[in-house]
Amino acid sequence: MRLLERLGLSSQTYSEVIMITEIGQGRYNAAPVGVRLVGELLVLRLFRESLSYALLKRSGRCTLSLAWSPDIFYRSVMNLPIPVRTPSGFTMPIVEGCDAAVEAEVVEVVEGDPATFLLKPLKTVVFRRMPRAFNRAVPAIIEALVHYTRIPVYCRMGLGEKLHEAINRIKYCVDAVLHSTRDPVMRGIALEILKHSIALADLCRVTPP
Repeated sequence: MRLLERLGLSSQTYSEVIMITEIGQGRYNAAPVGVRLVGELLVLRLFRESLSYALLKRSGRCTLSLAWSPDIFYRSVMNLPIPVRTPSGFTMPIVEGCDAAVEAEVVEVVEGDPATFLLKPLKTVVFRRMPRAFNRAVPAIIEALVHYTRIPVYCRMGLGEKLHEAINRIKYCVDAVLHSTRDPVMRGIALEILKHSIALADLCRVTPP
């Protein structure tokens, strides 16, 4: 597992990746998930009502794409088309342009909500060897998207305080993006996340405190 460790996967910290699971008839679903490397296994948690939970539970296999791309994460959350390809030796597609990818199979599911999936890595491919400079904008966009995905859950559960907190955290993340980059694509993505978040919260009948 040294290769996965060198790619940044850790037992202490969740790494955000794009998981691709099979829907059927040549169709696949892409969704962002947090994953940890614990011993020889990859560990991730999925809410039981999510499509990713249903697909991974049924098929027992997925790919995890590591990408330093806010656009890819934005597209996966907003259900927009994502370019994919199947590399040599893989049985399932990965995100086109990702830095690295892993194909894995489920070895155990610990039910709960969220449920914990333990996956065994089968194949790993690395495309980018050159390190990238760190910036504040990309992590802030990913963090905003994580909070965005929680808004529907808070709405269904009637958690007004959590909903209000999520919107405030998204605003903070967007502010970090706007102060750290002039890139029009990243700034546009951040503002779109905020716009969609507010619109989604407005549709919710939960009243913030």
